[in-house]
Amino acid sequence: TVTVKPGQKACTKVTASDVNPLDKIEFSVVPAKIGATAAPSGQRANPTSFTYCWTPVSRDEGITHKIDFTVRDTGFPNLTATASFNVKVLREVNPVITVSPSGDTKSVNEGATLTFSADASDPDKNGIASFSASGFPNFCTRTQPSTSRLSFVCKPTFSDGPKTYKFTLRTTDKDYTPKTVTKEITII
Repeated sequence: TVTVKPGQKACTKVTASDVNPLDKIEFSVVPAKIGATAAPSGQRANPTSFTYCWTPVSRDEGITHKIDFTVRDTGFPNLTATASFNVKVLREVNPVITVSPSGDTKSVNEGATLTFSADASDPDKNGIASFSASGFPNFCTRTQPSTSRLSFVCKPTFSDGPKTYKFTLRTTDKDYTPKTVTKEITII
């Protein structure tokens, strides 16, 4: 079994031989996978092996695919042999947003300062493509020290409260099929 992620190529080499040098060898693959390639090696008229490669896509994730190879000779009677190749396609995981200090609701008094940060991470280890904040109040400033970190400093004045403010954090990972997660933050 070969384990891959969507978008990652899985390959195997299939080799066959026949004791009768006059027989030709024919290879077949079931099921036929979209985008798969099978390149013969050895003599063109009678290859003795081929390399089979397939790149799974998102709809294949979370499934172990069994691919059967059959080799048949042209002798009489036809002789056949089969072998299987399993490709396990991992399920991609959504990115995660963590707020520090913890909690999605933050409290701050008028005239005081609230400081917090948010980090985006990708459990698949493919990385974060983007991380942003939208709709945050005017009394908050945002800096982005790295692609996966946002830092906030909020200094409400007396004219800003008492009121509840909500804004959104959004991150997208670099998976084969990018996944986006949002988190709502409330400032009271």
